[in-house]
Amino acid sequence: MAGGYTILSLDISSTLGWAFIKDAGIIQSGTVALTRKDAHPGDRFIRFQNWLSNWRAVQEIIYEDVPRFESAAAAKSYCGYLAIIQMFCLVQGIRLTSIK
Repeated sequence: MAGGYTILSLDISSTLGWAFIKDAGIIQSGTVALTRKDAHPGDRFIRFQNWLSNWRAVQEIIYEDVPRFESAAAAKSYCGYLAIIQMFCLVQGIRLTSIK
């Protein structure tokens, strides 16, 4: 991931959508299922944190700021993922940008 400006764009949900962008062009994208049937409720956050650790070399992470949720469960999940992203960016020195 060396050379050029790199961005990881995230669509935060139980199925995480993502795109790796380098110099304004999408290089790679996909989805990651963070929840599994019969898993511990905290398992999704560990899975997300482990997945995110693969992106230590990006220069910026962009995510959608969601102001309202249809359920309390969706709000709890989103806020848990967002807290992990914020800590990750702080520790790794990565710029964090929200899009409204």
